[in-house]
Amino acid sequence: MVNYNINAINISFTRLGENDKLLTVFAREVGLTKLVAKGAAKPGSKVAGRAELLVVNKLQVAKGKSIDIISQAETINANIKLRNNLNILGCALYHLELTKSFGHQLAQESAIYYDLLLSSLNILLDGYPLWYTLKFQMILAKMLGYEPQLSSCVVCQARINDHNLALFHYELGGVICKNCQFNRKNFLKENINAYEVKSTYTASNLVMGNYTHITPMILKQINKLNEASPDILVTTENVNEIQLIRTYQLYKNFLEFKIGKKFNGFEVLA
Repeated sequence: MVNYNINAINISFTRLGENDKLLTVFAREVGLTKLVAKGAAKPGSKVAGRAELLVVNKLQVAKGKSIDIISQAETINANIKLRNNLNILGCALYHLELTKSFGHQLAQESAIYYDLLLSSLNILLDGYPLWYTLKFQMILAKMLGYEPQLSSCVVCQARINDHNLALFHYELGGVICKNCQFNRKNFLKENINAYEVKSTYTASNLVMGNYTHITPMILKQINKLNEASPDILVTTENVNEIQLIRTYQLYKNFLEFKIGKKFNGFEVLA
């Protein structure tokens, strides 16, 4: 039986029979994958703790007929401190939720994403967790090729400023100016073919559906986050919490649109 070693963080699990678990992990070497953890659901099992969410393990894995099997596990970091605060835990679980949803698209960048995920989880303990969660969303969107167009209108390419900013459109992947917002007929005529809009989209919801209003303050917040280092120390004293929550929600909605499902988000335990 062929064995291989990986470094992986537990993303989710389901019961497999009475005593086993089917783990979804994200590994530095192979990306998102499923593994059988034998005995992990058995009360008192030594494997049980290593199969919990957020636990980082060094695994020896044996090739199976359909699903590979964990033969040995050494815990690198149990991330126990992430569980001591409900808000931090909620943010951490949202990291896992995003990883489970988009991880299959990151196989070629598995090492980069793995390091990003672990460092983002680590820093949740040191400052303002929502700020780091939002920053994580933004970096993930960029890695996936979803980085939104923010400096110019996605329709007419006019330069965006405080006076002409109108909407953020999820379908088109960026901001729309007020001129294009109010001239919907021209917008539809000139752009419906260029953007290959699905036939299920009508003339009305192309412009007014799948969007959110965006203010200059939120755009400034996004630009500030884009420029900031992921590991800069941020506390509640040096952020505008209302603007941060609105910006977080915009990116969450954007990623939900891309994957086609709703996320619980950090508020799952808030």
